Amino acid sequence: MEEVRTDRSIWKDIILWEAVAVMLIIIVGLLLGGVFLVGGILWILITGLILLALFIYLLVYWYKLANDLNTVCSNVLNDEEENSRNYVLVWFLSLITFGTYGLYWIYKQGNRLHNALEAYGVKSQETGTIYLLWGTVGRIVPFSGFVSDYLLIKNLNEACLRYEDGATDYTEGNAKIPSWNSQPGYKDDDVTR
Repeated sequence: MEEVRTDRSIWKDIILWEAVAVMLIIIVGLLLGGVFLVGGILWILITGLILLALFIYLLVYWYKLANDLNTVCSNVLNDEEENSRNYVLVWFLSLITFGTYGLYWIYKQGNRLHNALEAYGVKSQETGTIYLLWGTVGRIVPFSGFVSDYLLIKNLNEACLRYEDGATDYTEGNAKIPSWNSQPGYKDDDVTR
């Protein structure tokens, strides 16, 4: 069983580091503000390095997130062919399609995660459509794009916890699915049998 991360937090992992990067840029700008031409060039150089470091951090973060998503979803859904591509490729395709592929990716992976949570026995309200909706609104309304990221991270944490708990003992035939009739409180109300 692969090790997956269960403690992701959009506030700690993403927003905090973006805020730190902005604060560093402001502080460097204020410190170098007194120096006319040299300070301006140095500020641009340091700002570029800070933004590059933030970009690399976010790329690695989402790369690892996509790998964990593939691990927990493939574990119960038997859908290896539906696995997310390497996230660097997802980012590049999103860049050249002006974000369209990114919306498609979050829609597709949101559906996979929803189905995986159901297979783990967790009721999930968020489907790919919800992720797509918030991702689209995030392109229009500033800062609302974090909602789809928050939902994805929250639900992935839950799936990772179930994965680590070994909640995959329900198999029927070739596909791994939950045994609903073995759930506590289950009543067979089907009178057609």
